[in-house]
Amino acid sequence: MRGSVQKSTGKRGVSWCYVLDLGRTPEGKRDQKRRRGFPTRKAAEEALQRELHERRAGTYVEPTTVTVGDYLVRWLAETDRARSEHTTYAYTGIVRNRILPHLGPVPLAKLGPLDVQTCYRKLNEAGYAPKTVRLTHTVLRQALAQAVRWRLVPTNAADAAELPSPRRKEIEAWTAEQARAFLAVTAGDERHALWRLLLDSGMRLGEALVLAWDDVDLEAGAVAVRRTLTRTKGGGWVVGEAAKTRAGRRTIAITAPTVTALRAHRARQAARRLGLGPAWRDVGFVFDRGDGGRPSPATAQHHFEAAVRAARVPRITPHGLRHTCATLLILAGVPLKVVSERLGHASVAITADVYGHVTAEADRRAADCLADLLVEGA
Repeated sequence: MRGSVQKSTGKRGVSWCYVLDLGRTPEGKRDQKRRRGFPTRKAAEEALQRELHERRAGTYVEPTTVTVGDYLVRWLAETDRARSEHTTYAYTGIVRNRILPHLGPVPLAKLGPLDVQTCYRKLNEAGYAPKTVRLTHTVLRQALAQAVRWRLVPTNAADAAELPSPRRKEIEAWTAEQARAFLAVTAGDERHALWRLLLDSGMRLGEALVLAWDDVDLEAGAVAVRRTLTRTKGGGWVVGEAAKTRAGRRTIAITAPTVTALRAHRARQAARRLGLGPAWRDVGFVFDRGDGGRPSPATAQHHFEAAVRAARVPRITPHGLRHTCATLLILAGVPLKVVSERLGHASVAITADVYGHVTAEADRRAADCLADLLVEGA
């Protein structure tokens, strides 16, 4: 395998090219590759030596005319089975809304670290949070790593990109007084049992909406989390057979007031079931949309926002009830491991990271308490 540099004269003037002699094809013909368009002889010679080195080392990748946009669409389709439907839905949105507008037309073979860095800068200027930019980077880097394995590009252009520093998002949570006020105002609400369960258990909304009566032991005061709602590729919702992780499949003790609220809720549900007769959808959900069927997260969110306005407490999302549960437990001195298991986190480290500011406050309270205990004359 060898090559030579040649001078070329055309309508645009003098340029340089190199011809690579790869030997013979299986049919006995000479196999040559010509690379054109170099401004100087030196540039052509350097490119020739680089290609010869890569071919001998087995790292050479044949240039492709595929664009980043075309490649990412193909990548999503080819690797679909390796992801859950929820992840595929999320990745598709990231590719369509954040990557394609900035990098879609760029030839994959010419994509460089500066292109990737510019994409991230534009996302930042558009108001995307650092966490969102970092998630975009995760998807792009994963896609380009596959392109390297498929020998479409020699290197991963996302590897050299600098990412914005993560900003800790302030946790949305109520104080104990605000939580009590919300529960008092919504006591007559048809969905009071749902709000109380979320606040009491720390469950995710998607877990609570697919809770079945078979998962509830009112005598023991416990609920078993076995499944959750996940996104489909088309953006709809589907009931997952299991919670998000092994730690997510858990049994949670609930308070006596929550047991009372669930008993009252079950009685009202039974009355509706009798009233609807054959129209009732007997799927066994604790919380339903009125006919036994599963309610949508959007509907639950809408009713929760109305309840928050009625209670005149700070605005939070349903997920904020989970944060409130964790925050109040940590401030009450409940061990972090117990809180982590109740939330269904995969590790205590995740809980500590999310609620770091709360644990710091709890630690300060502990120090103050110790000071009171050890003060002379107490």
